[in-house]
Amino acid sequence: MIQTAGAVTRPVATSLLRRWVALGFEFILELSPVFCEQGLQECL
Repeated sequence: MIQTAGAVTRPVATSLLRRWVALGFEFILELSPVFCEQGLQECL
């Protein structure tokens, strides 16, 4: 049962991780003009 649970959990975790990464990228892209206006070096 542990092996099947791991096989099911792993794709779910990767899909959630991809979703969070996509949200993070959107967040950074939305905030990058604000950072550039402030003159910070973190603009993409």
